[in-house]
Amino acid sequence: MRAGHQVKTRSESLKEGFVVRKYLVLVSLVLLLLAGSTFAFTEFHGAGNWVVPPAFQGNPWAPRAEWSIAWYVWEPLMYYIPASQKFVPCLATSMDVDANARTITAHLRKGVVWQDGIKFTSKDVLATFYLGYLKHWSVWNYLDSIKAPDDYTVVFHFKELTALSKIMLCQDRVKSSEAIYGKWADQVPAIIARGGDEALESKIYSDLCSYRPPIPVGTGPFKLKSVSADTMILDKFQNYWAADKVKIDRIRIYRWTSNEVVWTYVIAGAIDAAHPAASRDVVAAALKTNPHMKYYLPSDLGEFVILFNCKKPPMSDVNFRKAVAYAVNADLVRKISLYFAQTAGDYTTGIIKSFRDVYLSKDFLKTLTNYTYNPKKAEEILLKAGYTKGADGYWRMPNGKPISLEYINHQGYSDWILGGESIVTQLKKFGIKVEQRIVVGALYGDTIRGGKFDMAAEFGPVFWGYGSPWRAYNRLYAYKPGTTTGEYLKEASGVPDVIEGINTVKLTDELFKAMDLATQKAIIEKLAHATNEYLPYYSIYEKRLGIFLNDGERVTGWPPKTDPIWSAASGGIERVYKILMQEGILHGVK
Repeated sequence: MRAGHQVKTRSESLKEGFVVRKYLVLVSLVLLLLAGSTFAFTEFHGAGNWVVPPAFQGNPWAPRAEWSIAWYVWEPLMYYIPASQKFVPCLATSMDVDANARTITAHLRKGVVWQDGIKFTSKDVLATFYLGYLKHWSVWNYLDSIKAPDDYTVVFHFKELTALSKIMLCQDRVKSSEAIYGKWADQVPAIIARGGDEALESKIYSDLCSYRPPIPVGTGPFKLKSVSADTMILDKFQNYWAADKVKIDRIRIYRWTSNEVVWTYVIAGAIDAAHPAASRDVVAAALKTNPHMKYYLPSDLGEFVILFNCKKPPMSDVNFRKAVAYAVNADLVRKISLYFAQTAGDYTTGIIKSFRDVYLSKDFLKTLTNYTYNPKKAEEILLKAGYTKGADGYWRMPNGKPISLEYINHQGYSDWILGGESIVTQLKKFGIKVEQRIVVGALYGDTIRGGKFDMAAEFGPVFWGYGSPWRAYNRLYAYKPGTTTGEYLKEASGVPDVIEGINTVKLTDELFKAMDLATQKAIIEKLAHATNEYLPYYSIYEKRLGIFLNDGERVTGWPPKTDPIWSAASGGIERVYKILMQEGILHGVK
């Protein structure tokens, strides 16, 4: 995290003071609402999002179906902790790797039942992974077959086994019992055997998504009790395989409609854990108001970027993209958007800032274009490429057509919106006419995936779940388009498969298979060069999560901020909360 003191103008100070006072007033209202509440048992309060009723349903494969309940209701084979490179057993008690046979054998936990009372077996693991094939799970790029020799053993046979194979098997949750989802899953093995059938796969997947059970059914420690437009309640599943260790009786989740709403809950002490992006003043108010409050700042293992639609002019011109990068002061954006983040801004390599020294040498970085803020350089690039500036001070295309662009942003992400305001203001000052348009969160992914943007706020390189550069490059270069997941950067940006003679798809696959660090570095340098010079996005800052932990009001037992478990928070922080509950580490205040 960058150190230093930010000097504020009087108007900025007054504005921030007003914002904090406004939320303190809202806090008092929240406290009045909660004053009459008593808890006969231990409740954990969080914040999250979901599709509100009547649209809410329990099919985990349907678009936007999982959200905040995912890690509490469904479970993976194991959890992977990137910082310690260790696994926490869950539905699998062990996973044996046989390099010679190219297999990973998962030994499943006995005594596990689904929340509808059906016994959990290896057939459910197969059903989940077969449906994952329909959703283009990355693991199927490398899997050859999966078999279940008995009810508690699953053998994954790989085309080629790598250092990331076991981690990859643990990325998603086992969320489909064969009893419920077998009618769809059972059709997949024949498709795999004949090398795929896109039309049939699409038909099966569409039919699968049309199934709308009223509530989700998982094997996890909490079962959905009720859901409304503003609150979701999950009660402890009494037949959970580790029920004796789970010390939390109920989870109450308040709807996260915006960061500002969650600030109110945090300052009021109404929630036990949340990670809304917050200014220094909001953090200070929360810590001052509540003596139980802690504030942790682990890396989110992802960078906030300006995503370019490289299929549309002038973004299709790399000279224009580079000019935008030089015209934006990334450090200023970071201070306004998310003060506690770590500024990137100089290079856009696909390697997040905190991991840069691990994979890229200083000598190598010197061979790359450095995009440190330099509006004069931006102007030189545009003029050389044939762009001109009109009498109104705004740039025009080489053919003389005025440039007028949109920068889209995600409603409810106050940090992104503030960052967007700074970006747009800076670009206008430089002479690029651009306006920020806020898109409803539920439509944001589809808007970007559909290419209905010029520039957009997005996460670019992410190491979520893996702690590995492969995750970032796969997200940009190799992920199969057409899924309902958030992995749409390739199709959204229009980045080509080959950049300056470098086949990014092939190299990303080679990176996944590379077993030693030296080989990985050699591949990463090629991908880093392609990313930095093509510039499908421009990295602004590496996000830090900013986790508010209310320790001692309702629950306690939070690990120290140095504990490796916090590295598993990126890409789904509820995963960490669930592990702490599963292991009995998080418990009620006595």
